Amino acid sequence: MIELAKDEDEQWNEYIDEAMGVQEERTHIIELEKEMMEDSKEAFDESHEWIEKIDDDETKKIGLELTEVMDERFATYDELYELYVETLANEQALYELYKSETIDEEAIKQKVDDINTSYEELMSVNERFNHETEAYNSMKKTFYEALDLDITFEED
Repeated sequence: MIELAKDEDEQWNEYIDEAMGVQEERTHIIELEKEMMEDSKEAFDESHEWIEKIDDDETKKIGLELTEVMDERFATYDELYELYVETLANEQALYELYKSETIDEEAIKQKVDDINTSYEELMSVNERFNHETEAYNSMKKTFYEALDLDITFEED
């Protein structure tokens, strides 16, 4: 977008409006995802009391470790969500800078740097979230086996 001349206002504004529309869609999707994660956490929190009732100490230990991993995963998701919301806000601010009557190149460069930094942080936290998800899935399988549940797992 920086490469377009400011005198190409109509095309310029079309690109910005399109980008803002996509950004609104992303905001909506991340909010829906957040609601699903909150519902999931609420349901998962109920499992804590059931795990405490397990008689076999080794199985209970696996179950408690499983809840710790999942709690860490939920906390990481919250961090990921906050970073994503921050990034979306920075993107919105960038679009507004582009739409202003006078282009402040220094402010645009700073906002782009802020967005790039946010995406680097997002990628790092997302990678951690993915590792925690893998650990949870592996531990869940071990837990189900310890409970002698007859569950078939699909391999990746």
